[in-house]
Amino acid sequence: MPALKLSRLIIRRKITPRMIAASLLGADAGDRAAGAIVCWMGQGTGLKGIFIGMTLVGVTPGGPMTHFPFMASFGKMGVGVGPLVAYLTAWSLYGLQRIIMWEIPFLGAKIVAFALP
Repeated sequence: MPALKLSRLIIRRKITPRMIAASLLGADAGDRAAGAIVCWMGQGTGLKGIFIGMTLVGVTPGGPMTHFPFMASFGKMGVGVGPLVAYLTAWSLYGLQRIIMWEIPFLGAKIVAFALP
């Protein structure tokens, strides 16, 4: 019984306040991040938004199950069509994770360097 009481005490005094604080801080950070993304890649950002869309692919690993939800959420945030198309095109051409994990081990670095546009 003492272990169960101690567990309840830890949950009540340590874990619950941290969960509440994390959810409140996470919601605030999400709003700020969405505003920054729309500022950088929103409607009317021009070539800057397209360049950011192309380079963002290098820091977002994963396959289509991660990239298409990113694109859908970016579109709902207000990101322009140009940066979204640049993001998708760069992902399909320069998938850094795909190149490192699959193409270089199987094809070799020389062939991959030649095949990259």
